[in-house]
Amino acid sequence: MFKISWGDLGRGLVVAVAAPLVTSVIGVLSTIVFSSGFDAFAVDWPALGKLLVNSSIVSAYGGFAGYITKQLITDNQGNIFGIGSD
Repeated sequence: MFKISWGDLGRGLVVAVAAPLVTSVIGVLSTIVFSSGFDAFAVDWPALGKLLVNSSIVSAYGGFAGYITKQLITDNQGNIFGIGSD
């Protein structure tokens, strides 16, 4: 508990790459679904692009920071702060 290995940093980077992909797909689909008339041609694509870039940056940081924080506060059995360990 309270230590990070190189493997944890690598897995954190994988999460940092995967998180923006998920948020981008959800962002594009929700924009198309909620646009007027369910029409992909009615979407403001430049504004959507800016939204995707901003949300991708935030989700990449959040994914990495969240994974590393989780690794710092859990023990080898996955218990938070070691609570519940035998």
